[in-house]
Amino acid sequence: MTNDTRPDVIDEILDVRPGDRLDRVRRARPVAREQAQVAYEAIFRPAHPGALAVAERYAVAWAVAAWTGEPGTVAHYRDRLLEVEPRAEVHAALSRVIADGAGTGPFGRFREPGLAARSTDGSRLVVGAAEVDVLGEELSALLAHAHALTLRPREASPALLEALTDVGWEATEIVALSQLVAYVSFQARLVAGLRALRSTWEVAA
Repeated sequence: MTNDTRPDVIDEILDVRPGDRLDRVRRARPVAREQAQVAYEAIFRPAHPGALAVAERYAVAWAVAAWTGEPGTVAHYRDRLLEVEPRAEVHAALSRVIADGAGTGPFGRFREPGLAARSTDGSRLVVGAAEVDVLGEELSALLAHAHALTLRPREASPALLEALTDVGWEATEIVALSQLVAYVSFQARLVAGLRALRSTWEVAA
């Protein structure tokens, strides 16, 4: 697979063409490139998705990408969600939830006394009743948890997990959610870095 000439999802988001400069940069680290794609496939195209449906995965990924702030990654997951969940009311409700959770974190309070002065406050997502009616309690809980992991990681606690188990999510799905949030956050930052690198080449040209 390390010699595969096909583009992967990061190439797709960035519109990387075979043989161009950014393509050569990525292929200089074939193992990292391969592992990023394997992780994407495992998270979003699993052979057995279980209770965490593909549509829910794309919905959470869209939100995490938006809260991370990389527009190309946002568009990718929004479009993938549209393919499996075309209802306009779902997309409208998700858009409102994403806007309500927007911020430039990370936020939250440090529990360590020596770091307390560095604590910062910012957005804390509470999914509104109108959005819960459209999205359901299960997806709404996933979004609130993903927001905390993305923008308020300092406040990780058993109470966060209880909010998921209270609506029926089990350990397998909670682990899958955490993996998804970590991957999308990594992916969005990688795409942003590669996009910035390409911009420097264009300015220098």
